[in-house]
Amino acid sequence: TGNATMTVTNISYPAGFSGAWSGTLLAGSSTNITVTFAPVVGMAYGGTVQVNTDATSGTNMLTASGTGMVVVTVLADPANGGNMTGGGQYLAGSSIMLIATASNGWLFTSWNDGATENPYAIMVPATNISYTANFAAAATITVNSSTNAGGSVVGGGIFLLGSTNLIAAGANLGWRF
Repeated sequence: TGNATMTVTNISYPAGFSGAWSGTLLAGSSTNITVTFAPVVGMAYGGTVQVNTDATSGTNMLTASGTGMVVVTVLADPANGGNMTGGGQYLAGSSIMLIATASNGWLFTSWNDGATENPYAIMVPATNISYTANFAAAATITVNSSTNAGGSVVGGGIFLLGSTNLIAAGANLGWRF
């Protein structure tokens, strides 16, 4: 508010901030000006919003600051191969955990960047990023012996389709395979 009519001639904003307002304020009135914070990378932003008018001998300044968030997106390939957790909005530089959980009949094989760790710890970069968990079709092989006293068998599990896997049988004393 003031005691003279004032025309806003220019408003300048620091990086990451924007707004659009111009016009005349009557003596004794005020108005709200919307300042939008739209960071382009995940970092700390700050600076001065300067309002230049015809009725002041200087600039009117307001301090603006904010922290940009980075979006981490997690996807599955193929989409029905499994589910992921860990996606969301984070501060750049923070450490987060991505987890891929395979659906029945699928195995997790890798992330799109070649990493095979699961869970997978990443450092959030300064810009938005996507991670894709790759899954491959799998089959369950179950091995059993016809009698518990005769020996044992090993090698069952969940395996990639088309893979070669070892199954072994061992006979106890007095038994043959």
